[in-house]
Amino acid sequence: MLTESDIIKIRKLCKELNEQGINCNADPNEFITYLTAASYEADSFTIKDILDNKYLLIHELIEITILKNKGYSINKEIFKKAFPDSYEAHLDAIDLELHVAFKNEDFDWVRRRINDLRTYLNDPLLPIHLIDKVKNIINRYRALIR
Repeated sequence: MLTESDIIKIRKLCKELNEQGINCNADPNEFITYLTAASYEADSFTIKDILDNKYLLIHELIEITILKNKGYSINKEIFKKAFPDSYEAHLDAIDLELHVAFKNEDFDWVRRRINDLRTYLNDPLLPIHLIDKVKNIINRYRALIR
């Protein structure tokens, strides 16, 4: 499902992240398995969208890395087995994605993702213990781009 170019892009980005001190140990097979696993929510981005957007690709690679570091195997059951850790990993990945976008002065992307995060506060699947985390990410980046 991934082209050779996609595989190279994933490996290269993971290497760049590691060189910047950001732990990334996701591989292309895990990437495609993760993105095609049955999820508890509808995905708003396609695999192509993710591969074509550096921030989204960083997000997914970091999310996979976080879950692996928590001891989860990346397989078709990952979301069922890892919830609510998968939700928290998703938030941590968004936080890092926003950090990179902010560093790159891509404030439009930061605004877009802050708006996405606001919708999470109405998500019935958002674990109660993560509500403050969502609010903190929103408030931190909103303050930075003012």
